[in-house]
Amino acid sequence: MRFALPVSRYPADPLDRLWAPWSSPRWNDVSTNSTVQNLSVDLFEAPSVVMQTAVTPINSSSLVIPWDPFPGYVNQFLVFLHISEILDLSGTNQSRQFNIYVNGFRWLGVIMTPEYLQSDSVYNLVTLPSSPTYNISLEALSNSTLPPILNAFELYVTMSNTSVPSDAGDVDAMTAIKERYRIQRNWMGDPCSPSDFVWDGLNCNYSLSNSPRVTALSLSSSGLTGEITKSFASLSALQYLDLSYNNLTGSIPDDLANLSSLRLL
Repeated sequence: MRFALPVSRYPADPLDRLWAPWSSPRWNDVSTNSTVQNLSVDLFEAPSVVMQTAVTPINSSSLVIPWDPFPGYVNQFLVFLHISEILDLSGTNQSRQFNIYVNGFRWLGVIMTPEYLQSDSVYNLVTLPSSPTYNISLEALSNSTLPPILNAFELYVTMSNTSVPSDAGDVDAMTAIKERYRIQRNWMGDPCSPSDFVWDGLNCNYSLSNSPRVTALSLSSSGLTGEITKSFASLSALQYLDLSYNNLTGSIPDDLANLSSLRLL
């Protein structure tokens, strides 16, 4: 999350994180046109365009970020706060220092004194315990003349994955197909598992006693070129294979005749 429009992602962020804006009537927006540099020890490299905007609380010494548990998740969170001083306080009597609390408990024992135009990150290495609601509170120290500041934050939630991995032969075949045709889809991780994140174009069969199997593969209108790879024949449970509306050349591999379950090509 960031605190100003527009949405930011690649190429502003080489890691292609989606930085969506968040606003509140309780916050003041502050910004700078100067570049915000990442500290050498900053492992997260929040982009400068994100760090150039920030919020501070209005008429308060406390900045609170609330959220509720997400339905369908384990709800153990990892939190990354990205903080930089974007106001030049040199030559003034102003200062900014604050503590960070999670659900009322002091977090990490860190007193934040943000450096001017230097991006720093505060994060937890252990997931936050389950709670009916969550609040991250940035609280100004009594001797701080300025309220807390927050430029951006990331919130990650753990997922329960008790799913059985896909059949090893299917995984190898799908990986080879992906590499052969340089397919640009959500083809990452396990093709069939977990079932909520099956690769685009795949149907899988799930059994209590066996690994998930790829039973249907549609690559219609996917810009495929060259010959039909024999890797398709390694999907031994395949019933439907759709390669229509591509620029494939050559003959159909004889190996596909070995797919005893294939009904439609």
